[in-house]
Amino acid sequence: MKMEWGFSKFISKKILCDPSKGFLVNGNCVFGAEVFVLKSKAVTECLSLKNVLTPYKGNWNISKFSKRGGVWMARKISVGGYKWELWVYPKGDSRGSGRDVSVYLYNVTPFFSERIKARFTIWFENHFSKECIKATGKL
Repeated sequence: MKMEWGFSKFISKKILCDPSKGFLVNGNCVFGAEVFVLKSKAVTECLSLKNVLTPYKGNWNISKFSKRGGVWMARKISVGGYKWELWVYPKGDSRGSGRDVSVYLYNVTPFFSERIKARFTIWFENHFSKECIKATGKL
């Protein structure tokens, strides 16, 4: 069972660090995520909206983003009875190779052993226009 889902090449560092693009202003950026967990007894291709639990939606201000190395972790969130962490690698992980920002959603639920159906969207917000660079995935 996979414990992480995400994007090794979420946004290029060139775009993120360009002041005219508006994603990194005074060394700070706004990062967000939305997670939906679908409850069902069996995994099927049919999706009913009544099975969708209330999603988690949050924004985080990451200060001194351009100076950070390693990984930045958002506080743990709880969605659909599962615990999640959002990890941002400002300089990219080994797959992002230093040219891209990498972003992952991790299931950190103790004793996790079942299949989860979920959808998630991760974004970086533009400080000037409030438009976002978004990517969506599903588990």
